[in-house]
Formats: sequence, C-alpha cells, structure tokens
Amino acid sequence: MYVSGMDGISLSVASEAAQRQGVQGTPQLIRSGANDVYSVGEFIVRVSRSEADVGRDIAIVAFLKLAGVPVPEPVEAGEIDGVRYSLWEYVRSHQSGSIDFRSFGEGIRALHALSIDSFADFDIPWCDELDWLNVDHKLAEARSVQALSNEDLECLEAHADRLRSWGERCRSVDPLVICHGDVHPQNVIMRDSQAVIIDWDTICVGPQQWDHAALMTWSDRWGGAASDYGDFAEGYGESFKSDPLAMMLAEVRLLAPTVNLVLRAAGDQRFTREAELRMRYWRNDPDAPPWSAQ
Repeated sequence: MYVSGMDGISLSVASEAAQRQGVQGTPQLIRSGANDVYSVGEFIVRVSRSEADVGRDIAIVAFLKLAGVPVPEPVEAGEIDGVRYSLWEYVRSHQSGSIDFRSFGEGIRALHALSIDSFADFDIPWCDELDWLNVDHKLAEARSVQALSNEDLECLEAHADRLRSWGERCRSVDPLVICHGDVHPQNVIMRDSQAVIIDWDTICVGPQQWDHAALMTWSDRWGGAASDYGDFAEGYGESFKSDPLAMMLAEVRLLAPTVNLVLRAAGDQRFTREAELRMRYWRNDPDAPPWSAQ
C-alpha cells in the first residue's frame, strides 16, 4: 500500500481504472485525504489509502440511490496491484460553485427518514466508532511525539475530558438514524438545483444532531456564510441550533480535526501554522481567526 497520493502509484491506479471503462486521458487530482480523488472523463476515481471495503461503499450508495437519496451514480469497485479504488459518476456542477443549503438539508432529511433496519446487511458502525474521532488515542500519540507543548496538550486533554460522554449520550437518543457522518460543503455538489451528496465513507448510526453539528459552526470556525446552517435547517425541517447535544457534538467535531491536524503538523511543517491557528481557539483567544480546511 502506498503512503502518499503524490508518489505516482495512485495516479497510475486512477488512470488504469479509467482505461478499464474505455476512457483515456490523464486523471486530474481533485483532493487528497482518506482517499485520493481524481476526475477523468465522465468519472470520478477514488483511490483508497487503506484497506477500506470499496465494494461495500459502492453497494451502500447504490442502495441510497434506489431509496431516493440524492447521490452520484456508483459505477464499480476494484483493485489494481493491491490498491483499491472505486469509480463514480462525475457530477459536474452547473452553478458558480454556490451550494443550495436548503436542498442539502432536504437530502439529509431523506437519508434520516430511512429505517436503520433497512441497512442491516451493511454493518453500519456507531458514530463514536469512527477512527478519526478517537481523540484519546490520538492525543496520546501527540504527546509521545511531542507534537505540542505540554501546556497545549493539557489544554486539549481538558477539552477531551469535558466532552467525554458524547458517545454515550448519542447512543441514548431517540430517534436514532442513519447519518452521512460528514455533512459539510466539500461533500455536496449541485446538479442543477439539487444538492448531490458525496463521500459516504463515514456513514454511521447516530442521532439527527450528528449530521447538523458540523454546519452549526461552519460560519464562525470555517469561514462559511452566516446563513448556511439556517438554510440547511430550513430544508431539513428542523434546527438544532440551541439543542444541548447538538452543541456538544459541534465541539467534538471541532476538537477531533484539531487533534488530527496537530499530528499531521508533527510530521509535516506545512500544517504547523494551521495547527497554531486552531490552538488559539482552544486557548479561548477572543481574536481566534477562522480555520482553513486541510
């Protein structure tokens, strides 16, 4: 398995995957994260950095499409030289990059209306079982590599302790729903007037609030428009802006990416400045600036 999406291996996999569909041309890297995502011809190729079950991902999205959730057309899953990939319809936005958050909310509402039992064949995890949310383990790793000063590590550990009950609280909520798990503007594309929801790697079981939490802080922490969450909630049919659990989960969804970024910064100085910016927020700096997605 490769380490970096820019070492040529994932590009080669994306190119061969497209050729298997009769498409020639050089894949263009869109973004790199848990997957390296390329566009080529009429397809999106997602090259996995892990042993993820890409066939399961395709099957889940095919099921969602049949159930009426706005998703891209799944094409196929495969493996080339031990590297797994999935192939998808390339949804080309016909707008100027703007997102209709009301339509986005309507799409998530359609997801939440599906019964958990209908996903029994897919072994969907709980929201608190996702690896990127294992803050305690990652903070221990950050301490072992001295990723931050002791003072800053103690600051993050104190916030982790304060939020520790979030998983237990999520499991006790009624109703529980199937959640996308990562609802934010980078995971939606506009097809005409409809929001198409992409990147279903973090699909999980949780409370409705889990899929609202990230957008609740989108304007003040990530530089989004002040109206984004309100529009999303209007499309969804309910706002959780003052809900105690949703407010707690919004903090969880800020703390986890901070800790993950701190670890990345420990091995790559390109992320050092962003890690410092985020720490200003956790130190309660009243002038803490918005963050950048990494």
